[in-house]
Amino acid sequence: MKCPFCKGDVREWDLKKKHHLVITEDVNRHIHVHGDLHKAADFVSVVKKECGLSRDPVTTTHTPSPSTSSKKLIFRSGLSPGDILMLTIAVRDLHVAYPGEYITDVRTPCPEIWENNPYITPLDEEKDKDVVVIEMMYPSIHRSGWRGHHFSEGYRRFLEKVLDRDIPAGDMIPDIHLSEDETKWANQVATKYNYAGKFWLIDAGHKRDYPLKGYPPEKWQRAVNLLSNHIQLVQIGHPGTKEEPHDHPELEGVWSLVGETDLRQLIRLFYWAEGIISCVSLPMVLAAAFRKPAVVLAGAREGSRWQMYPGHRFLYTNGAVPCATWDGCWHNTYEECPNRAGGIPKCFHLIRPEDIVNSVQMYYEGGVLSHGGPPTKGPIL
Repeated sequence: MKCPFCKGDVREWDLKKKHHLVITEDVNRHIHVHGDLHKAADFVSVVKKECGLSRDPVTTTHTPSPSTSSKKLIFRSGLSPGDILMLTIAVRDLHVAYPGEYITDVRTPCPEIWENNPYITPLDEEKDKDVVVIEMMYPSIHRSGWRGHHFSEGYRRFLEKVLDRDIPAGDMIPDIHLSEDETKWANQVATKYNYAGKFWLIDAGHKRDYPLKGYPPEKWQRAVNLLSNHIQLVQIGHPGTKEEPHDHPELEGVWSLVGETDLRQLIRLFYWAEGIISCVSLPMVLAAAFRKPAVVLAGAREGSRWQMYPGHRFLYTNGAVPCATWDGCWHNTYEECPNRAGGIPKCFHLIRPEDIVNSVQMYYEGGVLSHGGPPTKGPIL
C-alpha cells in the first residue's frame, strides 16, 4: 500500500494489525496523535531506536539556549493573531518575575497586538550581537489533553526551558494595552450605524483550511433569529488573504462589519462590546483579554482544558463523542472527521442554536449583564 501522505510504499501495511498510533504535524506546527495511546511508550521506544534519537522527542527543542549573560531577547513567531495574543502572557510574566533584567522585542505578523505594550523595546538583531532571537513555541499542547494544561501557560513553560529559569505563572489574561485616546474614540458601530447602545459581537467565520472549527451556517442563522429581538448583534470577521482565505456566512438580522476592521479596530471594538459569540478563534481570546462574556462554540476538535476560560460559556462535547472522549480529535477537515451526523461533525451537531441562546441569556438572568443603558466599557467579568 502507498502512504497517504508521502506516497511511499508501506510493505507491512497488509499485515493484520493489533495496535496503531498515527502522528501528524499540520501547517501550524501542531502535532496530532491518534490511536492506541496506552501503547505510546512502546511505539516511542521503537521510533527512538529506528531514528537514532537519544532524547525524548517531545521535550527536544530546536531553539538554542541563550547564554546566562544575554538579556536582550527577540521573541519570534509567525502564527495567527490568537496565538500571538497568548504570547503576550509569557512576555509579561517574564518581566514581572525579573523586573529590569531583560530587554525584549518581538517579530510577529500582527504588530497591532503589541501597541502600547510596556514590555516591548525596539531591538536590532542585525546590529546588536548581544541580541538572541528565540523561535517561540508551545509544545505543552501535545500533552495538554491528558495533563490539563491551558494555552495561557504554553509559551511561558517553553520559555522557562529555553532560559533555564523559573517564570512563575501570572494570570491567564492576555496582555492588551489601549491608550487613553483609544478609550475615548467612538467605536465603529456608533459611527457606521449611528447607534450608541449595547451590542454583542458575533464571528461566524473560520479559516478555509480549518473547516472543522466552523459551526454550520444554518445553525448560526437560527441562533441569530432567536437572539435578534433581544440583543443587537454585530457580525465581525477578517476575509483572510489570497493564500489563506476565511469564510464568513452572510447572516440576516445582524449589522455587518465583516472585512471592515483592521486588527487594532477589532481590538477596540471589544472594549465597547457586551460580549462575543464565536467558535474557538481570535475573538474568544480577545474576550478573555478584556474580561468580556463569551459564548464559545467549541465542539470537540480541541481539548476543553486547553482553550476554556473562566467566565465563558464554553459549549463543548468532549466526552460525549467516541472520537474525542478525553482530549480533542485535533482534525482539520471534513474528510478527516470520522463521526458525522446530518453531513456535519457530530460534535457540532450536538450543539443546538437554542444552547447558544440559553448561554447568552444566562449572563442576564445571572446578573452579570443588564439590558438598556450605554455600552459597558472595559472589563465586565
